[in-house]
Amino acid sequence: MRRETELGRQLAVALEESVRVDLADDPWTSLEVHFELEIEVVPEPPSGSCGIDGTYDPDRRLVTVAERASGRRMSFTLLHELGHHLLRDDRACVRYLLPLNTERQRVAEETIADAFAAEILVPTATASAVLGSGTVRARAVARLFEESPASRSACATRAAEQCPGSGYIVVSTGPEVVFAAPFGEQTRSLSKAAG
Repeated sequence: MRRETELGRQLAVALEESVRVDLADDPWTSLEVHFELEIEVVPEPPSGSCGIDGTYDPDRRLVTVAERASGRRMSFTLLHELGHHLLRDDRACVRYLLPLNTERQRVAEETIADAFAAEILVPTATASAVLGSGTVRARAVARLFEESPASRSACATRAAEQCPGSGYIVVSTGPEVVFAAPFGEQTRSLSKAAG
């Protein structure tokens, strides 16, 4: 398991169990109640753009999320941005990120935030039970989506964490790739390209 993934999981499991349950059930309310973060919904970026699903502004304690057809996707984005909020005060994350160059730090922080959101929506035990061990099958990833509140992106992230070998778990709408979770050599290639 990559260090960034481990750090994201650790951020999630460090929260009280009741908070994790609240976040999985209703991240909209939980971000405001448990973390005093404001949420602003913004229009969806135009199709085909390199639009951003969400942002976190630490000075304003504001999370913005793009309005999407999928409420699950918006929930994943809210939790991803909460991951950015939490990792800034986490000693292990700060120690890991500090020596990295700017681009590598950005890539690592995104991976930590993805792993945090995935752990909240699909806890490790649930992912292991549904995905099994060894080769991850597309049917198992679809079942994970059906049996959890997670977005397709969160399910892809979880599946990639358990995949042997090297490649990507891709979420697509027809020919358009919406999200790609790397694993194995692909993950290391991204790290080298960013470093």
